[in-house]
Amino acid sequence: MHTINLAVYPQVLTVAPGDTIKVVTEFDYVGPELKDARMISAIWHPTLLDPHNEIVRGNKTFTIPSSPPPGNHITVTMDLLVPSGEVGTDYGLYSSIRDVPGPDIYTDYYPSLITIVEVVPEFKGTISKKELEYNESRASIPAYNIPQDKEGKVHVWGRNDTAINQKFGIHWIVKDPDGVVVEDYEDWEGWPNTDPGKTHEFISPGRFDLNKPGTWTIGISLAMNPESPVQVASYAGVLCTVKAVAPTTYHLSIFVPSYAAGGYVEPGSGDYPANTTVKLTAHPLSGYQFTGWGGDASGTSLTYNLYMNSDKNVEAYFEKVPVPVEYTLEVTVEPLATGYVTKSPSKAKYSAGEVVSLTAHPYSGYEFDHWGGYPPYPGVGSTSPTLNITMSDNWWVVAAFQKKEAPPPPPPECTPGAQKCVGSDLYSCSGEGRWVLAEKNAPQCAPPPPECTPGTQKCVGSDLYECRSHYDAHAGEFVAGWVLIERNSPKCQ
Repeated sequence: MHTINLAVYPQVLTVAPGDTIKVVTEFDYVGPELKDARMISAIWHPTLLDPHNEIVRGNKTFTIPSSPPPGNHITVTMDLLVPSGEVGTDYGLYSSIRDVPGPDIYTDYYPSLITIVEVVPEFKGTISKKELEYNESRASIPAYNIPQDKEGKVHVWGRNDTAINQKFGIHWIVKDPDGVVVEDYEDWEGWPNTDPGKTHEFISPGRFDLNKPGTWTIGISLAMNPESPVQVASYAGVLCTVKAVAPTTYHLSIFVPSYAAGGYVEPGSGDYPANTTVKLTAHPLSGYQFTGWGGDASGTSLTYNLYMNSDKNVEAYFEKVPVPVEYTLEVTVEPLATGYVTKSPSKAKYSAGEVVSLTAHPYSGYEFDHWGGYPPYPGVGSTSPTLNITMSDNWWVVAAFQKKEAPPPPPPECTPGAQKCVGSDLYSCSGEGRWVLAEKNAPQCAPPPPECTPGTQKCVGSDLYECRSHYDAHAGEFVAGWVLIERNSPKCQ
């Protein structure tokens, strides 16, 4: 491994084909995290047509970390493999950072920075043939669709590609589809050694069971020179694929999780003929409902057709049938015996979201004033005698009435611009010196609410009253008032 840092003017490197050069590039960066920046480096050799003809080029994607001001100094490295077939002293090098904000960042094109020298190999060999023997048959490696439960044996031939007699060594490792080593064989050939251009065969010392379907792998290393072994050839890949024996049945597992219990499935767990369809039916218990299938089944239908082409795992989910949410609606009248309220529909409890229509009916001599109550509900404070309430809580609604009283006539003379309350109505003095009704039920003319502490109770005769707060549309706030809660109360006897 040779390292060259392009952040400073580099020194000349002498390398050989097959060597690795680690290129180091540095730059400053200010900005957010950048995930797809690229570093491109290349060894180039000048030609008549291209002064920077690239003989090897590397392209690396990397992430630049978030770098708020004043920024970070970033260092990136890349390995370049010196190619074969190149020899000389005039090889250059450059590097660049691309796909960053702003223009790409380039180093100089450093000329005559790398000298490539020729290396004459001492040892050369080839794996000329490899075969898998299974029982009385043979197939070239990689072999495919080998019947399951055969006994395997490996044969590997190494060819001497040098001009002199060589001693071969071999090492291979065979693994089953689960990665378990089933054979680890290593040996050197005996005398006489292998002549130039000739081959030597290595054979497994025993046999291994091809007892698992799937892909079996082998790694082979062919070496020379036992005193200081040199690998001259290798193979790493598929040894064979083993074809499974088709099963006649598959297993079905039915499971109802404890958090979703409340029923059962028919038929249950067990072995079923291969490549047939099993009709599953979910049966919820009383008070429960089926919500759906999981695992190798899906959907919410009570039945599911399951095709048994492999072992299957199915889950069934149940839940309790939800109890509907209900609310109460209590309606009272203030003051007592001034009117009444009708409800449509009229019942003790209402479902969540149900709409109830209330209508206030004043008795003779009274008129409806406003709606109050607690907790605050949509429409509280309204002066319309009809009210629609959507049930989303337990409501206490108060229908407030007031006595119809003819206000006394205003005095005949007044000062223009003056104002005066007559009952709950506001009068203004006109320019002619006459009182004119300016506003009925004016807020500034409303009498102060009776004083009491919410939650306290008192008896009036044999009737029990309680102080409750309600929203007063005139005052624009919640006020307290006495409400009849029980006639002929034992507490008042």
